[in-house]
Amino acid sequence: MDAVRVALLREVLAGTEWLGAARRFAGVLRGSVVSHGGGLLLVGTEE
Repeated sequence: MDAVRVALLREVLAGTEWLGAARRFAGVLRGSVVSHGGGLLLVGTEE
């Protein structure tokens, strides 16, 4: 996404709880994984 679309999306979602919920979800997701130093978060099964 380019900066204009991001700004428009933020403006549209500003009156909703979606942004806060997404931030909380991201924080929980980051806090629930063990860092191995690479900085890349991969989500999925081990298979």
